Amino acid sequence: MKLMADLHHADLWESYQLLFGDRMGWEVYAPYGLDWFTSWYWSFERSYHGDAVARQYLEGIWVDVVDKGDHVEAPDRTHPGRVIKGMTLEQARATKWDVVIASVPDNDAGFHRLAKETGGHFGIQMGNAGQFSDWDRAEFGLVSTNTIGTPNKPYVIYRQEFNTHDFRHEWPPEEPNSIGSFLQCFAENKGMERGQFYDQWERLAAAYPEFDWKVYGAYGTAQVDQWACGNLSTTPAVAAGMRKTGIFWHAKYWSDGYGHVIHNEFSVGRPIFAYHSYYSDKLAGALFVPGETMVNLDAMSDEDIVAQLRRFRDDPGEAQRMGDAAAARFKAVVDFDEDAEKVKRLMEQVLG
Repeated sequence: MKLMADLHHADLWESYQLLFGDRMGWEVYAPYGLDWFTSWYWSFERSYHGDAVARQYLEGIWVDVVDKGDHVEAPDRTHPGRVIKGMTLEQARATKWDVVIASVPDNDAGFHRLAKETGGHFGIQMGNAGQFSDWDRAEFGLVSTNTIGTPNKPYVIYRQEFNTHDFRHEWPPEEPNSIGSFLQCFAENKGMERGQFYDQWERLAAAYPEFDWKVYGAYGTAQVDQWACGNLSTTPAVAAGMRKTGIFWHAKYWSDGYGHVIHNEFSVGRPIFAYHSYYSDKLAGALFVPGETMVNLDAMSDEDIVAQLRRFRDDPGEAQRMGDAAAARFKAVVDFDEDAEKVKRLMEQVLG
């Protein structure tokens, strides 16, 4: 089976590799070359950024490209050891596709057109909060977020798979006194309405240097500060950073659909400080059991937060109990084997 899917998120792409490639034995390909954009097959962020985002994903990520005749291959720099297979638009239009998937609404029309031209079945992947994908064009859906209404086509709700060996639970952490945030661009909205959560971090980190406060990930447009620990360039590096961290600070209140980072953190298993109210209607919400698998920041004062941090520091056994409970909850809620079977059955239905 041949699958063409748009690549706009490295860990979503790795989940395709794990699910369709490793588990189901399919050939998985991504678009390669700016012709996809100029011919209106790829339109992600076109109205906001022109061709900048297209250049990032259709050209920029493709380094050390090897021409294989009917396709190209390049190393996946985010997942070392992986190879990304790609096709130019000309190669893709000359290929008989079994399935074509768009994961962002901007690409629905173009990828649907490709499917119609090549005899493939068109489906959508939904992984972002509030995603308005085109269910009228789609034959099926792969949903790893909350839907808006009830889809009118066959679909499954599943979680995007990742390497649970990399994101494994082991104790004790190398840096038990560290408090780590792994939210990408956490500081970017500082001073804005939704930037209050970084303001909170900054206030606590400055007032309580008895803890080792660390921010991993890009700062976006924000100025790098003393808590910045760098943008980890590979997913295994993110996993290694999480495994050495003593406590996770996950003060997110925007744009979480599937939620790779929060699922990664529960898989690693540490005390997690997060806002339960935001995740109550998200796919990751099932992982949250306040007081058992995480610490709920809702309505907590700075004094309450610091008191809980000190309890974990002064009683490593209490920290381990919550970390163990978080990891156990992940295993109870997340079953990548079962999700793969659901997707496989859906594909069998679609393909006939």
